[in-house]
Amino acid sequence: MGAMSDTLENLVLDACLGKADTYAAGDLDNATVWIALFNAAPNDAGGGTEVSGTSYARLSKTNEGETSWNNAVGGLKTNKTIFTFVEAGSGGWGTVTHVGIYKHATSTVGTNLLFWGALNTQKAVGVGDIFSFGIGDLQITLD
Repeated sequence: MGAMSDTLENLVLDACLGKADTYAAGDLDNATVWIALFNAAPNDAGGGTEVSGTSYARLSKTNEGETSWNNAVGGLKTNKTIFTFVEAGSGGWGTVTHVGIYKHATSTVGTNLLFWGALNTQKAVGVGDIFSFGIGDLQITLD
């Protein structure tokens, strides 16, 4: 996953290059992020088609105490633990093609997508299937 949203790009630029207030730096400090699955690609401005099937919800992951993420090495950040979504309910979730990382549990808060990218292998998720990222499988770079 190498794409940063427009929102995150602006926050990083403001935090690194002397914005007059502390909003940007403070807004980059997220105690929790939410992992989202998509059936159609988002883009830097958001969008896409997030999975909406029965029992689907974004997966919350803590950023505190290095419990969820490995330290970045060589410009690569990976998940430290298995990230497992709940079992897909009736109707399944369709084919998952992309993943995104959000600042909030829902999109109603506004533009809060941080990162997004395509899966190396698309995955059809049917009734009773459990989608997960194995340790080190969710890879984030700042390309």
